Amino acid sequence: MHCKENNSTVTESSFDAGKCEQYQSIISPDKLTLYKELPLGVLLTDMQRYIHYCNPAFTRITGFAIEEIYGLSMDNVFCCNSHNDNNNSENSIPEIENDQIFTCKWNTKLNIEKDIRCKKVDARTGNSKKELFAWYVEDRSFSFENKENFCVDIDENESGLLLHRKLEIEKVISFISSALVAPDNLDEVIVESLGKTCNVCGASRAYLFRFDDENLTMSNTHEWNEEGVEAQKDNLQDLPQDMFPWWMDKIGRNEIIHVKEVAKMPPEASAEKEILEMQDITSLLVLPVYVSGKVNGFIGLDNVKDTGKWSIEDVTVLGAVANIIGSAIGQQEAQDKLNERNRKLIRAYEELKSMEIMKYEFISNLSHELKTPLNSIRGYSEILIDNQIGNLNQKQKKSVDAIFNSSKKLGNLIDSLLYMASVLAGKTCYQFDPIQMENVIDNAVSHHEFEATKRKINLQKKVTENLPIINGDVYFLPQLMYKLIDNALKFTPENGNVEILACEIDDGIHIEVSDTGIGIPPSELKKIFDPFYQIDGSSTRRYGGNGIGLHIAKKVVDAHNGRIWVESTEGKGTSVHIFLPVDPKNECLIETSCNTIPDSFV
Repeated sequence: MHCKENNSTVTESSFDAGKCEQYQSIISPDKLTLYKELPLGVLLTDMQRYIHYCNPAFTRITGFAIEEIYGLSMDNVFCCNSHNDNNNSENSIPEIENDQIFTCKWNTKLNIEKDIRCKKVDARTGNSKKELFAWYVEDRSFSFENKENFCVDIDENESGLLLHRKLEIEKVISFISSALVAPDNLDEVIVESLGKTCNVCGASRAYLFRFDDENLTMSNTHEWNEEGVEAQKDNLQDLPQDMFPWWMDKIGRNEIIHVKEVAKMPPEASAEKEILEMQDITSLLVLPVYVSGKVNGFIGLDNVKDTGKWSIEDVTVLGAVANIIGSAIGQQEAQDKLNERNRKLIRAYEELKSMEIMKYEFISNLSHELKTPLNSIRGYSEILIDNQIGNLNQKQKKSVDAIFNSSKKLGNLIDSLLYMASVLAGKTCYQFDPIQMENVIDNAVSHHEFEATKRKINLQKKVTENLPIINGDVYFLPQLMYKLIDNALKFTPENGNVEILACEIDDGIHIEVSDTGIGIPPSELKKIFDPFYQIDGSSTRRYGGNGIGLHIAKKVVDAHNGRIWVESTEGKGTSVHIFLPVDPKNECLIETSCNTIPDSFV
């Protein structure tokens, strides 16, 4: 077999292409199917080495498709330097015998020289006298263990191909893909991934460089070195990018940096050449790394022992590793940003919560301060009303009554603020004792009968007899009923109706306070339990109140492990429903620190 110096010119042979069918017809369909499926390259030639067929794997190795090389001489297409395993002649080789294994260097379609291991076998079948030979081709451009085990006999009955290179690459990519999904320590896994990449590609060192946020400097963030190779990571930190214009230009244009011999780098790469030679690097392969869709660094392999160019498979492996590592870094950085944002939100929430508690503590303190003079006003008003310091005329008595009633309303408002402040500050104390809700409801109705009569509102109650005794707070549950009835009366016009119903249901008591008042718009129903919320919050609103009554009512019901909900039709009325369990089993809700219990929050 004679190989020419280069393949710049591929000449046509005198072989008649029309005879191709004759040669193909003597090959069994089963063998053709086997050739197509083999991961090993297969080339079929006649006795004179004219090409009749190549399989897909052969196309991947050399870049030539069958339509490009059909009918051409094998010697002309793959110009090379060859040597027999038993004869190290550089430029020629004797006639190749069947089943003989030899090695050579072939030029591919892209004029890339590849190390090839080849085996020639007889491809004839049956009693045919036509000679046809199969050349099994292995790409040996990569180093891996036990190469001699790769090429083995192939016949019609079995195929035993130990595809070490391919399997090693698949194992490395599979490991890196899995290890970088959710690593406990991303930096350690990246270094380990670089090591496996370095081994499978036969390099001395593998590294990852990252750019800073302003794209002004670059640093070696991860590095793996073969035993005996000096580490360079500490020497390659915060390097100005403008010191390496040739290198950065290629990375910026998403180009592969493929340096076969550092000593022969072009003049425009003099800065890069100098720093590479300082590290004793003889050849290298570098690809850009994308993080979150932007070039954010590069990944590379280098040799410090031998020169020699890298193969397409090396580029493929390194490219896959660059994509996986870039994706993992992007995910990690996105997660870090999310975690930092969550931490800031938690800190902001804690600060807001602290300010909220301070606000309600301020309200509580202010309310206590207001109650001191208010108690004096109420006390002296009562003395005057009772004529304890002298009789009053009708005009004087009317004025004192107004002072007393106003002070009472102001006291109720302060008590409501005190209660809400204590709840939100986590200082409310509930004392659970057996309580008969029928009596609670009767007392609340009796308390509001005078006001209902005065406003010409029909106030009724329908309570089932023998309601079960429940465990509840003997102070807050009465106040709850006072507030709900007060609200119903406030929003019900003259000649309207307010009805209180109660019955036993599901190991508890269901209470309903309904009215024929103004009702609540559907869009507002979800907000009515918010503190200080009022449907009409303007200063000219028709109905009074401070907007905390229903909020407090919900707090009381929640403390009893009950439920409160509202049904309403705008313009027709509202029904407030409460369910209180017989045994709330909510000792965990009872605060150990108690404020002074307010007189009322009505």
